[in-house]
Amino acid sequence: MTPRSRGRRIRLVLCGSAFMAAACGQPGNEGGMPAPPEPGAQESGALTVGVGANLRPLEPVLAAYRKESGRRYQVMPEMPDAAAAADLYIGGSLADLRAVAEADALRPDLADDFASGIAPALRDPESQWFPLSVSPRVIVYDASRITGDEIAAVGSYADLREDAFRKRLCLSSSQVPGNRLLVAWLIRREGIREAEIIVRQWLANLAESELPDDAGLLAAIAAGPCAIGIVDGSVMAGSARPPALTVQSLPDDGTLVDIRGAGVTRHASRPAEAGRLLEWLTSSIPNALFADTQRAFPVADGAPVSAAVSRHLQRPAAYPPLSELGFLLEDADLLIDRAGYR
Repeated sequence: MTPRSRGRRIRLVLCGSAFMAAACGQPGNEGGMPAPPEPGAQESGALTVGVGANLRPLEPVLAAYRKESGRRYQVMPEMPDAAAAADLYIGGSLADLRAVAEADALRPDLADDFASGIAPALRDPESQWFPLSVSPRVIVYDASRITGDEIAAVGSYADLREDAFRKRLCLSSSQVPGNRLLVAWLIRREGIREAEIIVRQWLANLAESELPDDAGLLAAIAAGPCAIGIVDGSVMAGSARPPALTVQSLPDDGTLVDIRGAGVTRHASRPAEAGRLLEWLTSSIPNALFADTQRAFPVADGAPVSAAVSRHLQRPAAYPPLSELGFLLEDADLLIDRAGYR
């Protein structure tokens, strides 16, 4: 082992301690860790990190990186052109990352061997962005209002169209990235015509109008207007989750996942440094820390899963090819408009 690789191994061990402290709920700024700059604060010479929607705060992760590397960073506030103004962009969904890539705001990383341990189905074939965490889209229900026989008959998202769930189903808005991806998933599996029938039948089963977000859907199930719905697993694993809700298991090949990921921007002023941060984020312990902050599963080989996630969610053994689903997002938008899914 070379001195450089030994040093990298030692640094990862130290970072592992930071992850364990975070997982145990200890303050993240102990041991002299430099306090992260305020979001949007100007810091001359700092690496700029742009963030998309649907992300939980990243300061614990970036503070660990600063402690390990000594490099400064600046988190930019969420804004439409965050990718154009940053060195590294971190997106909160596949739809987000794909939109930024299609706007030619990301550059391919030709030295992408650092991500070889990540499942190919989760990766961008052009290496413009790299996944950092993965979260299943799950069916959740109130077991006091859904019988065992009823839930046993649910082996797919499509099964929620059945008459048994009339006026008992809730959906969050079609503007939620995971729902757009779910419609693309239906198109890939069922074809456009059948996918549209499924969506229309979902809408006919709604107990109330589409809710603004997944957190609102969980609250609606807990409050009683509906008894079952579909949400991002990270919301289910969050601390605000109503305790009585249950996740319905789906087959591995029938489980949709969404990702959070990152890429070096096309006009980065510090592309090499941004690439180093991206490589660090895909290594085992830092990747586990990132995934823990997002209440999701890490993507790096051997990265530990936080107890908050493993307690409520099951990691699929296989993933759908996300790049193929990304190509179907436009078809999904057209279907959503035709069906009147708001």
